[in-house]
Amino acid sequence: MDTSSTFFSFYFMLGLLAVIVFFLSAAMVGFALFSQDITARFKLMRIQSVLFTLELAVMVYASRDVSTTLASMPVEPTLLQIGDVSRESMSFLLLGLSLVFSGLLTAFAWIKCGRANAAFAALICTIFTLKVTLASLTLLDVLGRAANPARENGIGAGEFGSTMQQAFTDISSSFSQWLPIMAALLGLSAYFRIRDRAKNRANY
Repeated sequence: MDTSSTFFSFYFMLGLLAVIVFFLSAAMVGFALFSQDITARFKLMRIQSVLFTLELAVMVYASRDVSTTLASMPVEPTLLQIGDVSRESMSFLLLGLSLVFSGLLTAFAWIKCGRANAAFAALICTIFTLKVTLASLTLLDVLGRAANPARENGIGAGEFGSTMQQAFTDISSSFSQWLPIMAALLGLSAYFRIRDRAKNRANY
């Protein structure tokens, strides 16, 4: 990944996207909930859901990119390398926090619109986003300890590789623990989707 300190660098664009996601989600959900036209309300929420899905796809791509960069770091990275990756991880963290906010708003709005299946689907994506965001926070902690080996819990010479590997292992284990919850939410989303379709057919 190119981490050159240009204005439109990778981490700057992620930070800018985080700000856009924050305000765009608030605006879309706000307009949808205060709209008196039911048709317009559902149309706005569908647009918000599509935007949230696209933003989530960007986050998945960025997470793979950042993870690849971290995995390819040398056993003894320089302070410059640590600083570059830390800036990217911090911007990724901001994007994750914005997406968590966006996901919660989207789920809440779908509940207010009476669409439980869409709300549960949004919650699944929000949980995934939250776990990725917490993972970036864990990696930032490792990078901070590596940049300051003299501090308490600092990472000394020859310890960076093993510490980073342990962090990835802990992150993977944490994701596995949440899989049953996400599967249950997926089941609920499917149940309400089937129920709503059955009601619509009965009304016809």
